[in-house]
Amino acid sequence: MRSPIGHDEPWWDRYFLAPRTAAPRWTGDLILAAIGVVDCWPTLSTGRWWQQVSVLVAVGALWLRRRHPAAAFALTVPALFDGQALTLSCFALCALARQDRNRGLLSTAIVVVMVGDLLCWSPFRIWDGFAWAGVTLPDVGRHLAYAVLIGGAPAVVGLHYRARVELAQRIVELGDLRREEQRLLSQQAVRQERARIGWEMHDVVSHKAGLIAVQAGALSVTTTDATTHHKAEILRQLAVSALEELRSVLLVLRGDGSCSQGPALRPGIPDLALLVAESGVEAQLYISPAVTGLALPDALHRTVYRTVQESLTNVRKHAPGAPAIVSIDTAGPQLQVTVRNTPGTERPTVPLPGGGHGLTGLRERAAMLGGSCEGIRSPDGSFTVRLVLPLAARRPGH
Repeated sequence: MRSPIGHDEPWWDRYFLAPRTAAPRWTGDLILAAIGVVDCWPTLSTGRWWQQVSVLVAVGALWLRRRHPAAAFALTVPALFDGQALTLSCFALCALARQDRNRGLLSTAIVVVMVGDLLCWSPFRIWDGFAWAGVTLPDVGRHLAYAVLIGGAPAVVGLHYRARVELAQRIVELGDLRREEQRLLSQQAVRQERARIGWEMHDVVSHKAGLIAVQAGALSVTTTDATTHHKAEILRQLAVSALEELRSVLLVLRGDGSCSQGPALRPGIPDLALLVAESGVEAQLYISPAVTGLALPDALHRTVYRTVQESLTNVRKHAPGAPAIVSIDTAGPQLQVTVRNTPGTERPTVPLPGGGHGLTGLRERAAMLGGSCEGIRSPDGSFTVRLVLPLAARRPGH
């Protein structure tokens, strides 16, 4: 496993214990090999040839201890018993404890090192014969204690490093969980705020729009004038449509999955004909056949619809009586929407409120899809809204 510990780890971790490093790895291996050669120099200089070979194999096995610690330890065992290569076996045992989770194998390796350490003491050298003369029981106990310490110390170091790495991994995981928890809390706060805004919109707008629909309906029923009846009916339908769209926006703000009910809650390019007919503006709509044959995402449909809707509303507010032309076509990999009107021919009977945020909102919608929207006023007083969107529009928020 790869250590998650960063550059602030102790230097001995990087040089001798870390499983995958660059320059520190080779430097540490060379240092350990040099220590092993110095420790076994008597064997290398005066020992028999098979003892020398076993020691050299044990030195070379140190390069395997990071990836194959069990094999590295096994290759040091002949030199431990035959060439007294205790240091090399301890290095391999440390690597085994650090990486291998097999407790039985680790316990066996510790016992092997303990036995090898005892065999380095002359009374226990089987191949040289036992020499118990002058050996007391305290001497045996002391050497047994030494064997336990020498066999256990490398294992303790390796286990300590493994525990340190695992602790660092847990800290990283806890940090990830904490960030995920913060993200979920932020999403919950956003959902709550959206729900609050939705209810505020509902309370502020739906009541008055409902009253408009009721009053318009009553007027269309009671009036005897055909023109008044027609206009009252249009007013009632507009109020009802506004309530339906307000409901869809409210469901979106509340995060309610039921907002996908029915195509009426997702106006798009196919609904533009009805929008133009009911806009109160003398407008002509041109949709290229190349556009009708495209399978466009819902976000692009809504952006086109809202752009045309806002543009016609601005014509009705700021240029009453002016005709308008709505054109939707493709230009290479882009969809182009143009709404152009001439100067108004009438004076507005009732000034309508306007905060100048309509075009700003259209620009933001277009930017979310990777496109652009601009309003252009000509010297003759005409006004053009041009929306350009990529046909492969990215999803909002991406």
